[in-house]
Order: sequence, then structure tokens, then C-alpha cells
Amino acid sequence: MAKAYDRVEWPFVEHMMRRLGIDFVFRSWVMECVSTVTYSVIVNGEATGHILPSRGLRQGDPLSPFLFLLCAEGLSAMIKKQEERGALQGFRFHPQRGSISQLFFADDSVIFCKANEREARCLKNILVDYEKGSGQCINFDKSSLLFGKKCQARVRKQVGEILQVQQKDGFGRYLGLSADFGASKQRVFEEVRNKINAKLMGWSEQYLSQAGKEVLIKAVAMAMPNYAMSCFQLPINLCKEIEREIIRYWWKGHKEHKGIHWVGWQRLSMLKEAGGIGFRDLRCFNLAMLAKIGWRIIKNPDSLLATTYRDKYFRSSDFMSAGGGRGTSWGWKGILQGRKILEASMRWRRQWTSSSYLHPEIPVLVQGLIDDQTKMWNRDLILRCFNSAEAQTILPLPLSRWGCDDRLVWHFTTHGGYSVRTGYELALTLRKSGELGGKTEGECSYGNDREKFWKSIWRLQVPPKLRAFVWRSCRNTLAVKGNLRRRSVDVDNTCVLCGYEGESQVHIFFRCEHARVFWFGSSIQLDASQLIGEEFSECWDNLLQKYEKHQNSQEILQVVVFGLWRLWKTRNSAVFEGSVMDPTTMVGCLHAQV
Repeated sequence: MAKAYDRVEWPFVEHMMRRLGIDFVFRSWVMECVSTVTYSVIVNGEATGHILPSRGLRQGDPLSPFLFLLCAEGLSAMIKKQEERGALQGFRFHPQRGSISQLFFADDSVIFCKANEREARCLKNILVDYEKGSGQCINFDKSSLLFGKKCQARVRKQVGEILQVQQKDGFGRYLGLSADFGASKQRVFEEVRNKINAKLMGWSEQYLSQAGKEVLIKAVAMAMPNYAMSCFQLPINLCKEIEREIIRYWWKGHKEHKGIHWVGWQRLSMLKEAGGIGFRDLRCFNLAMLAKIGWRIIKNPDSLLATTYRDKYFRSSDFMSAGGGRGTSWGWKGILQGRKILEASMRWRRQWTSSSYLHPEIPVLVQGLIDDQTKMWNRDLILRCFNSAEAQTILPLPLSRWGCDDRLVWHFTTHGGYSVRTGYELALTLRKSGELGGKTEGECSYGNDREKFWKSIWRLQVPPKLRAFVWRSCRNTLAVKGNLRRRSVDVDNTCVLCGYEGESQVHIFFRCEHARVFWFGSSIQLDASQLIGEEFSECWDNLLQKYEKHQNSQEILQVVVFGLWRLWKTRNSAVFEGSVMDPTTMVGCLHAQV
């Protein structure tokens, strides 16, 4: 549509609300909001003039998108009316099913009809009448015609002249994605990667902390491919390329710096309670989103989505046993991949007693074991069908007396409905075990067994950059000399603060004489020599155990974290500026911060 919001006629909006049965009082409220608009023009920073519009919907008004959809419902009704009369014929997969005549999403519209003069003129009349009534007109510069391969050139030319729309070779773009699916999948979705790269390049001009980068990556970069991933399975190589770009930005301080990748993507993409940062594993998240489509097909079998796929791919079977075959669309292939997530956790054809063997050769439904009259277990039938141990397991199970229908339940939510979050967590587990293909991944240090340990970091009541700093310390990824030497960086390993021992994280923060004096002089009077462990993570665990039962544990841990940060800043000043702050001054700075 050309200037979709600006051209909407107010009487048409009211007429559509009335035809849809909306109450008079509510209609009057809406029209009052729409028709009492005034505009001013900003000239040299000052509002000038007083404009009273007679049509149009305000851009940015939360009500405007809903009113626009009401107007689009008018166009949809006009198309359906002509289809019922036989003047238009939509696209259908099955002769006994309804046809698809239009797909509307805001002002992006796709209309299907036969390529002939009669239907072209009918469609033209619909668009003209809709323009007269609503004020909206077609944007011919952004519209195109797409014909079937067997359509004759004469017919194409005739239809194009009637509709006054140019013909294009491909479908073009729809909802921000290329719809030319005959090309290479990698090439079609390359634009997704390019958009993310452009965004990351813009951010690399700024000096942001890793906590700030985390927010941008999660809220923007990793959300950009969401629509594409909710419809199609992205190529694995494309997902890996996007992940490489993200991890490169995460570890680089600036676009001119290379940066050291201290932790690989596998650990960064782990959940925070499992020791990662919580970046999405794109392949697992892609499958979790596709599994949601499969869940919708199962739970809403009469929806347009479900009936369309059923007529095309599984007319004689159910969704869970449907296959692919040759000529399968990209969308259906992705849904079949997402189905693996559903298969791993749906409670339907599942073992429901403690026995490991339930006679699979007898396809007996649970429904057949319930007495229709009493709504209780049919005890005699159960004793005949099962051995005594299994029968004693089944009979105590409670039954609903209301006779409600069985329904499919998702195991990982309390309400039994599928959620992308729980599907993603399951996909991570399946990936680790190799059930999603690829190599089996070993358990990482501080995995599920140390969930409490990692949660303690992200629950700290300190600025986000300090939580990220503690996480890096527990991962032993700070750029101390010992870690740099392990990365084959040729540096002198001597501590710059004491000048005696090798520089490691544990030494800088707890073993160095500078650090020990600092901690003992702080408000918590910590004796760092009592902390046992050769790794920072072990010392941090000791601190948690030492203060977790203290009534002011959060306040004490705040002092600890700010103290660690002060020691790190002091070490960096000594390395890069040659100035060493004495412990007494450091304690004063710490007390000023906390």
C-alpha cells in the first residue's frame, strides 16, 4: 500500500468496526482518539502552525496498527466474497479443501488467483473499490506479478496490462526475507549474516565493556535472525559464520585490535547456570523455534497452517510419523528437524509405569482400561492384561472423574504447553549427547553439578561489568602473565607488585603480599592465606562457603568483588603506567566505592 497509514479514511474505520459488531460506546471512544488529532511543524526548533487532518492514522500510536488491520479485513472480505461467487479462484493443495486467496501481514500482501483476463479484471475492480472506500491505494512501484512456469507469454502480458503491475522473474522479498527459494539456501540467507555483520561493525567503533557487549549481542544481534529461524532451518555453516562474527566482536576491544579468544563458542553458549554467558546456540535455538510450528500443527489440526501441510505432506498419517521425500519445501524440512525436539519429550506414547517392559506388541490405549460408567480403573481387565507388579503400579494412579479428553503434554512446563525456552534447553542437552547429529560433547568443568556456584556470580548485587569480571576470573581467562604465556605470548612472568613470584590470578588476588595486606586492612578483614586452592574458582568457592550463612552475605560479597576489581586496576596501572598504589590507599578507594 502507498502511504498506508496516512490515507486511511475515518468513516471507513468506523464502518468496519460497526460491521464487525463492535459496541457503539467503544466505537465512539476509538473515533474520538482518531479524529481529535492536531499537528504542528517544527521550524528552527519551534512548533509552528496548527494542522487539523481529515483522515489518516498516527504513526507510532499503539492503537493505529490494530485499526489498520481492521481496514485490511475489509479488503480480505471483498476478496473472499468474489471467491465464493466463483469470480476468483485461490490456490489449493487438495480439491476438497478450502483455497488460499490472500496472505496479509500489515501492508505486505500476497494475492493468489488464476492467470486469465476475467479474474484479473475482477481483482482490479476489488482494488479500485477498496481504494474508493478506505482511501488506500496500491503502490505500483513496490508491487509485482509472478506467474506459473506454464503460463503463456500472451496471458502474462494481458494480465499485466489490466492490473498495471510489472512482471518480475522472482517472488522478490516478503516480510524482509528473499522469497526466491529456488536459489542456494546459503545465498538466500546470506543477507541475514550481512545485516548482523554491519551491526557488529558499527558497535566495534565504540569502547564498550563486555557487559555492555553482552546486552547488545543478546538484545539486538541474536534477535535479528529470529524471524528467519522461526520459518526455516538456517544452513549450519551460516550459523557457524554468524557465531564466529559474534565471538570475534565479544573478545575484541576495538575494531583495530585482534583480541585473544579466551573461551570458545561452545562454553559461551552454555546457560549462565552451567558456566556460560548464555549466548544462544543458533542451531539449537533454530530447532526450538521450528518445534513450535510442529506443536501448533499438533494442537490446532484445523488451522490453515496444519491443513495446508497435511494436504501436502501427510494426508494418510499423522504429523509425528510424516516424512519428507523428494521436492520437499525448505519450510517443511525445517519443521521435520524441529520435530526431533518434540519427540524427545512429549508425553504421549511413553512409558507410564515403573516397569521397563509394557508388552509393546499389544497396542492397548489407556482409555480402554477405564470403566465408562464409574470412571474408575477396570480392575479385572487390568489384572488380565498385566502382570501383578504392573497392575499394582497402575491401579493407585488417580483418574479424573470429569471424563475430559486426553491432551498432548510438554514435559518441561507446568502448564503442559510448549515454550521455546524449554525447547532450547532440551536442544542443548540433545546436542551435548549427540542426538542432534555431530560429535558427542563432553561435560565441561563446572557444568550442571556446579549450578549453584555459577548462579552465585550472576546474583551478585554489583554492576554488570563486575559480574562479567568475576565470571572471567572463575574461567581463568584474565590476561595475567601466566595465562599469556600459556597462549605462547613471550612475557616476563614475574609479578609487578611484589617482584618475586610468578603472576597468576590466584597470586594477584590472594597470594601476593600486596593483596594480603589490602584484604586484611579492608572492612571485612579477610585473611587471604586461609583460602585454599590453586585456581581462582576454588578460592571463590571458599569465599562463598565462608560467607553464605552470614546475615550480611551480599554486602560482604560486594566488598569482595569491588576489592578484586581494585586489585586488578592496581595491577594494570603497574603494568601499563609503571605506578603502584600502596595497600592503604587502595583500602581508602575501596571504601569510597562500596
